[in-house]
Amino acid sequence: MPELNQDRIDGIVNRVSYEQDFDDIKWILQEPIVNFTQSVVDDSIEKNAEFHYKAGLQPEIVRKSVAKCCDWCQEVQGIYKYPRVPKDIYRRHQRCRCIVDYDPKNGKVQDVWSKIWRKQKDSDKIKERKGLNKEENISVVRKSALQHGIKVNPIKRSKVKKTEEAIIKAVGGGDQTKGSCSSLALAYIGNKAGFDVLDYRDGESRTFFASMLNIKNISELPNVQSHFVADTNDFTAVKKLIGQMQDDKEYYLATGKHAAIVRKKEGRFQYLELQAPFEGNGFKPMTSAVLKERFGCQRSHTVYRQKVKSSNLLIDSESLGENEEFQKILGFINTKKGQQNKGDKGYVK
Repeated sequence: MPELNQDRIDGIVNRVSYEQDFDDIKWILQEPIVNFTQSVVDDSIEKNAEFHYKAGLQPEIVRKSVAKCCDWCQEVQGIYKYPRVPKDIYRRHQRCRCIVDYDPKNGKVQDVWSKIWRKQKDSDKIKERKGLNKEENISVVRKSALQHGIKVNPIKRSKVKKTEEAIIKAVGGGDQTKGSCSSLALAYIGNKAGFDVLDYRDGESRTFFASMLNIKNISELPNVQSHFVADTNDFTAVKKLIGQMQDDKEYYLATGKHAAIVRKKEGRFQYLELQAPFEGNGFKPMTSAVLKERFGCQRSHTVYRQKVKSSNLLIDSESLGENEEFQKILGFINTKKGQQNKGDKGYVK
């Protein structure tokens, strides 16, 4: 059993008893309490999975989206073998009805929230694994993309060595989607690694690669160099991240509400614009004003008047482009030239 977080309990009790007016503190009896009770369940499941794993079993955590829930739930659903389980797999938002089963691989599964054990039917096992375990070493990201039904268009190595200008022209263009900044940056990395990769597919592909959970899982692929910072202030986080950058190297940066390729050239920081129409794309100065206006960075993030930390991520482009699993993942982004959602009517977003 996990250790009870008595400090957190005491903190909630003290906070409630401190206020004179109940209306000023009733909010803490809602989401904060729900969050705490969920964390107790999460800790219990994690301990059970760890115990069974050490005992020689191969436990799995299976999350299933119910009634096509929100985009976040759609993205995090999947089958995960312990210990390679995303930390967000146990989380759920208000009114979430998704099912999360704990399967110790002994013929029974347990719902991680209701604690109900049931026998797993053979038909369930077949359905869950259909299309997910075709390769032994498939990554969590590629497995999830397959489960989402995103079509694969395998990338091919380029027959000619492309210039930076040629890559920007081929990958970039007026954005006619709801915002393809993240997948465009990944497509650019693929081109820099010597492959032909196009984006602006939109739909499930765009949504999938806009997820910080999926991008963080990509950053954790073997031999990929990355830095992650969680902070209530995006500007503080970016300052920490760019301090890791080396001259004349390119990186994928996700912060605020935007993602882009960035670099440090002659001591100055630049970001790559890829979503502008006409001739508006290319490397541009990355200043505090740009971080605020283009990246949507904030100096504070709050939920229910409480400060919360936001995720910020920096990935070394070269190490990512050389990763063979990432090259396979790019197949879920790669788009045929005539099917791209870009043009003069598109704009940066």
